[in-house]
Amino acid sequence: MNDNGGGLLDVAARVPLAWLPERWRPALRAYLEHGEMPPPSVRQLLEGSGVRLDPSMTVPELHELAAVAAWIEAHLPAQCWGSRDQCQLWIVYLRRARGRALLGMFDDEGEATDGNAGTE
Repeated sequence: MNDNGGGLLDVAARVPLAWLPERWRPALRAYLEHGEMPPPSVRQLLEGSGVRLDPSMTVPELHELAAVAAWIEAHLPAQCWGSRDQCQLWIVYLRRARGRALLGMFDDEGEATDGNAGTE
């Protein structure tokens, strides 16, 4: 997975989260920004494994889930959804990229830098 300046790390800032049902926005933002897996029904949508519906779900909740599925397909980059393996790769990618960003904030002695360490 290569960022190539395409901004995969800021995908949450570029996708229209406002188009999601409000109660799912925080969970999907956390997944896109930090690799935190959302609740099972949305995780299953991301993994493309089909959703096991809870019999206690109401019709409005089912409509929300359908809206989330359509939003995922329409707006998320392929790098962060589609299969369980792809979701795991996304989480690993985010953690490694965040780790590299943190490492760039310190010099070899552990002193804080301006964040551009190693870019020369």
